[in-house]
This record gives sequence, C-alpha cells and structure tokens, in this order.
Amino acid sequence: MRKRKHNPILNTLCIIPASTMGKRVAVELKNDSEIQGIIEEADQFMNITLIDAEQRNPNGKILTFEWVHIKGTTIRYIHYEDSVNFVNSCKNYMKILKGTQNYEKGSRLRKVEGTPQITENIIVQMKPKY
Repeated sequence: MRKRKHNPILNTLCIIPASTMGKRVAVELKNDSEIQGIIEEADQFMNITLIDAEQRNPNGKILTFEWVHIKGTTIRYIHYEDSVNFVNSCKNYMKILKGTQNYEKGSRLRKVEGTPQITENIIVQMKPKY
C-alpha cells in the first residue's frame, strides 16, 4: 500500500498567508520595521513575497520596492484589513491544494485558474523600485 502524499502547508498556520494571496497586508518584522504590500507568494515556511511594497524603518525612513521577499523567521506579525474572511479563504485554498494530484516535496504547484501560484523557491534579494 502506497503512502498518501500530503501537503505540509495544510497542517500549519502557514495556510493563512498562502490562502490570502492578492490581499494587502502589513508585515511587522522582528527588527521593528514594517513592510506593507500585496501578497504575491507564500510557502510552507511562512516565506512571503510582496509586490508594490513599502518598508518603514524604526527611524522613520521609507523605502519602496517593486517586490520584496521576506524570510519567515524574520516575521513577528502579519496585519490584515478587517474585511478579509479567513475561513472562506482557507476553505477555498484547501480545496485547490487537495485537488492537486502531482504534489511532491520540493516541487512547484501548478497555477489553478483564478488562484495565485505557490512556490517553495526562496528569493533572497530585494529589488528596489526606482
């Protein structure tokens, strides 16, 4: 009997940023800075990529980026708008993930029409917007 493949993102809170891709968030980091932007990608390690991002440092300096990748271990909090319905987002996202047959550890999930793509690749550069 073959062991059933499962998606580790379904068993953790990492499903929340993954299921709310396309929503505007404010990510508070452990170094007391904050980055606001739209979630482009999220993975099972809570790594998040934001587009149209704006970083506010503790000293008040503001930087803008076309996109920025945030390593999950540096995140303290993720703040959402009040209008986000987490229950429906997670339920819909779980249906999509459970319907993906070819999921294997380390592989990309195919983009399902109308939903953002998940990736496990890690981007470590920040690209400033000029």
